Amino acid sequence: MSELEAFIAELEAENDYKEEMRLKAKRYKQPKDPNAWLNRIEAIYRNELPKLPPELFDEFNRLSASQLKLARHCLKTEDSDELAVTIMLLYENLKIVRDNIQLSRAFHYSASQREKGREGAKARWGNRTELDLAITALANKQDHWGPLPTAELWPLLYAMLDDKGLNPNDTSREKPKNKDKITWDGYPKGITYKTFTNQISARRQKKSKK
Repeated sequence: MSELEAFIAELEAENDYKEEMRLKAKRYKQPKDPNAWLNRIEAIYRNELPKLPPELFDEFNRLSASQLKLARHCLKTEDSDELAVTIMLLYENLKIVRDNIQLSRAFHYSASQREKGREGAKARWGNRTELDLAITALANKQDHWGPLPTAELWPLLYAMLDDKGLNPNDTSREKPKNKDKITWDGYPKGITYKTFTNQISARRQKKSKK
């Protein structure tokens, strides 16, 4: 394709897009008083835009200002076709703004709920009650060969704490040693591998005597 042909194709594509926008705009109910509608939509934008996340505010603020300016220019020059398209775009972008506000609220609510859950877990795991229950559950874990080795249960305890969002820290490497420990939010002194081993063993012995 030559440079001229490419230019012509680009113009045709642009014309097709404009025609598509004009046809789409006809499906929107146009205001009887465009000037009053523009004043009202501008006030709505002023009210809604500050509710957006900061990273989106500037983008939609510039976009709405540009579209409102174009709409008023079309009104002044009596370009009804372009005005109809711009009004449609203002409608659609306002919907996008409101959708983003709802998404932002949902995200912050979810984050708030997660934080409440983390604080609750921190309180439970900070007084050993939850830890005792977890160790009992781990002591009962088995596979085809019987109870799981304590070395395999140690990372499972870490995973439980991590799943609760308690930022656990494990000092052990490939193979835990007696002095290695796992600490977490709410229980900074943590539990050593030796203590963990002893408690797993004690629970298994207690179970075997029943």
